[in-house]
Amino acid sequence: MDDHDDVVILKSKTIDYQLFLGGVYGYTEQRFTIEDVQAAIWEFLEKRTLASSYNIVKCRYLRSGWSEDGYRIQTVNYPTRIQTPHELECGILALARFLMRHFRQERVSLVMGDETWLLQRKSRDADRIPGGAGKDSDRASDSPATS
Repeated sequence: MDDHDDVVILKSKTIDYQLFLGGVYGYTEQRFTIEDVQAAIWEFLEKRTLASSYNIVKCRYLRSGWSEDGYRIQTVNYPTRIQTPHELECGILALARFLMRHFRQERVSLVMGDETWLLQRKSRDADRIPGGAGKDSDRASDSPATS
């Protein structure tokens, strides 16, 4: 008997959608933990009929003269619960909106395959984000999945 006869390999298409979430409530200094993020995602999943799978990693965002701790949340197209790209996109967008409200975030970033999306609350200063939410940028809300 071959050592691998009792192993079944299940595959699913890798669809790389990632959500980047800051690590503080709103613009305060009050931090939240990876356990807080996990609990919020569980709360979100309990309300959904088609449950996606997610991976959470603590990370640090760096830019010249600035850094912030936060979390990267990635979709997992788990082979026993295969989802279409559209289902995964809708799921991570709904999760992004939920986490924005839950953690009082003004904006979150999403890497959606070969595109980067910025979700931000509507405000008076939306046009001040360089290259972001101004008139000339592509908006995620123009996507068929979110309109």
